[in-house]
Amino acid sequence: MVWKFFTPNSLILYANHLRNERCVEESTISSYFKTFSKLYKIGQERGLISLLAPYPKGVTKGFNAAGGRKRFHYDDMVNCLTNSKTSDDLLACAFILLSIHFCGTDRTNWMRLKSNEWFDENAHEYHGGKFKFVRYKRLKEETHESIGNTYFAMHHWYVEPLINLFRYIDKTKSRNEVEYISDFLIGQFTIEPTVDTVKSWYKRRGINKTLSLLNPDSKREVKHNGARATFEFYASKGGVDEQTLAFMQGRSIRGSVKHYAVMESRLERIAELHEKAMSQFKMNMLCAILFFQAEAIIDKQFYTHKGDSKYPSDISEALENIYERF
Repeated sequence: MVWKFFTPNSLILYANHLRNERCVEESTISSYFKTFSKLYKIGQERGLISLLAPYPKGVTKGFNAAGGRKRFHYDDMVNCLTNSKTSDDLLACAFILLSIHFCGTDRTNWMRLKSNEWFDENAHEYHGGKFKFVRYKRLKEETHESIGNTYFAMHHWYVEPLINLFRYIDKTKSRNEVEYISDFLIGQFTIEPTVDTVKSWYKRRGINKTLSLLNPDSKREVKHNGARATFEFYASKGGVDEQTLAFMQGRSIRGSVKHYAVMESRLERIAELHEKAMSQFKMNMLCAILFFQAEAIIDKQFYTHKGDSKYPSDISEALENIYERF
C-alpha cells in the first residue's frame, strides 16, 4: 500500500474484507492491524498522513476476541506439573509444553505435521548448529498470499522426549490396537487426519478440563488457545522483534519468507531468539519436572541423559532453578 491509501476508511474496509470475505481469525486481523497502527503513526509523524485523520477506533474486536488476554504464566505450568497424579495429567501438560515450543501454533496445524516437513522453504534440512526447523501452514489456499511458513528450532533436548512421552501415553489409552502413522510427528491416526479428526481427538482427551483441575486457584487459566498469547508474551520479554516473531509464527508475507528465511544468518537469529523466549518461560526446568513426574507416575524414563550438569537432580532442584533470585 502506498501512503495515500492509509486512510481511516480504507483500514476499516480492509478489516471487514479480511473478516467477512477471507474469513480470517480475529487474532490474525489483530496481528495485521498492530502493524498498521505503527505504520499509521509513523506516517503521521513524517507528514505523509494527515493529523486530521486519526487512526480509526474499533477496527479490531479487541484483545478478548483475539486471544490477547488469554496468556498464562510459568507459575501456572508449575502448578499443573507438580499437581499431576495420573497419565491424563502428564498428557495434558506435555501437550501444552509442546504448544509453547511450537510458538503457540494451532493444534490442527502441528498435529498434522509430517516428518518430511521439518525443513526449510526448499525442503533442505538446515544442519548448522544441529538446528531443525518446521513449517505447518501447508494446506492454506494459494489465494491467501499473506500466509507463510513457520520457522523455529527443533534441536532442543526436550523436544523428542516430549513427543515420545505424549505418543506413549496416548497410545496406551486407545481402546483399539491403533498404530501411529510413522510420518506424523504426533497424534494417534491411521489415516492422514483432517481438521475435524484433530478437533475430535482433542475434545475426547479433555485436555483443557484436565489442566483447569491441575491449576484451580489461579486466575490465569492454562489452556491450548492461550498458548499463542503466552508464547508472544515471553518472546517479547526475550527480545524477539516483530519481524522475527512473524517468521516464527508463519505470519510473514510469502514472498519475503521465500527470499529471506532460508539464509543461514536468518535461521540462526530465529533460533537464538526462540531460545531466549523458551528461557523466559523456564522451559528446560518445566520439562525436567514433567519427566520426573512421568517416572513417578507411570514408571518410565523419557530423558536418559541425566548426567548432564544442566539437568536437575530432582524436582526440588528444578523448582529452585525456576525461582532463583539474582
